[in-house]
Amino acid sequence: MHSAHQAAMSGQEICSGDALHGDEDGVVIVPESLVSNLRAAALWVEGQETELMEHVRGSDFDPKITQRMR
Repeated sequence: MHSAHQAAMSGQEICSGDALHGDEDGVVIVPESLVSNLRAAALWVEGQETELMEHVRGSDFDPKITQRMR
């Protein structure tokens, strides 16, 4: 560790300004340098997942198209 504003958790370095997100599957550490892009990235993923779920639930569902969407 390089300063008093750092810690380690399970061997992962966490610095002041990093964002942490945890759930029942574990914890993700987002470095401070990427935090400003986090909202846009999350919204993009949400949009992709929404599109995929609409396709899966639709009457024209086709597994071959679903594979190409991934």
